[in-house]
Amino acid sequence: MRELRRAVAAASLVVLTGCAGQVSGQTGITSVPAGPPAGALDGGRPLTWLGGRELRASGGGFGGLSGLAWADDRLVGVGDHGIHVSLRPDHGPHGRLAGVTGAFAALTGNRSASGLAGRIPYLGTDRGDAEAVTRGPDGGWLVAFEGDHRIVRYDAGFADHSPFPAPPTADLPGNEGLESLARLADGRLLAIAETGAAWVHDGAWHALAYPAGGDFRPTDATVLEDGTVLVLERAYSPVTGPRARVMRVTSPVEAGTTLDKTVLRTLDAPVPLDNYEGLAARPADNGRSILYLVSDDNFNPLQDTYLLTFRYHAP
Repeated sequence: MRELRRAVAAASLVVLTGCAGQVSGQTGITSVPAGPPAGALDGGRPLTWLGGRELRASGGGFGGLSGLAWADDRLVGVGDHGIHVSLRPDHGPHGRLAGVTGAFAALTGNRSASGLAGRIPYLGTDRGDAEAVTRGPDGGWLVAFEGDHRIVRYDAGFADHSPFPAPPTADLPGNEGLESLARLADGRLLAIAETGAAWVHDGAWHALAYPAGGDFRPTDATVLEDGTVLVLERAYSPVTGPRARVMRVTSPVEAGTTLDKTVLRTLDAPVPLDNYEGLAARPADNGRSILYLVSDDNFNPLQDTYLLTFRYHAP
């Protein structure tokens, strides 16, 4: 999808540059209902529809969300043009999504690979394509960037930052870098590239593989309380439009292996269909989980930023 991002970049750049000062601080996010009401679809397992919202923010600069994680009582996301977001979903009776509020701000870091010091906003630069985020062992955040493939460690407030050792990504295409980061139940870190190349980190990186599924490519991953690994995949063609599905990894995550997987649910109408790139999970009652999917609108006026919710029942 990076080609589509480049196609709208020229139109977006003026907006982004003009509002860079606005997003250097916190900018509010609101939401409106999207998709059918919770309960209007089948109550099917293993994923039951809990509702969706379209996310909006005034002043420009918001969009391109590509990675999502759950921490404490909020969702944390990152986006293509160098932003991080904090979202607080409001769930009503039976876990149904009633609203979402939040804020976003510019990620900071080194503007160039030469290591220019200081907290410089990535907004509007070619080093700000953040694709994945997960909680670090120290309570901070690990963010994967595409283009200039790398992982950056941020503190809990996304202020201070430092490099984190990245897997060997030199052979990855510029537009098919690390799309997924997830911390496994045993503390290891799983990283998956859009190509299906994958690694697990236990102090050093070890290669494994995530199998491609036709046109579908992995875009994010999350780990449930019981250690189950879920992966979000997306596909696009001019004929079918955007498609997305949620996969469950059914084999142990071990170096040197090719992971096995099974489809949990493929999104279809009347659920809003778009370019879904972010996946996160939070614990719920009775050993269940609530899943969140977020879409990347590519800063395209014909697309929207959706947050979808499902209740996960273990098969």
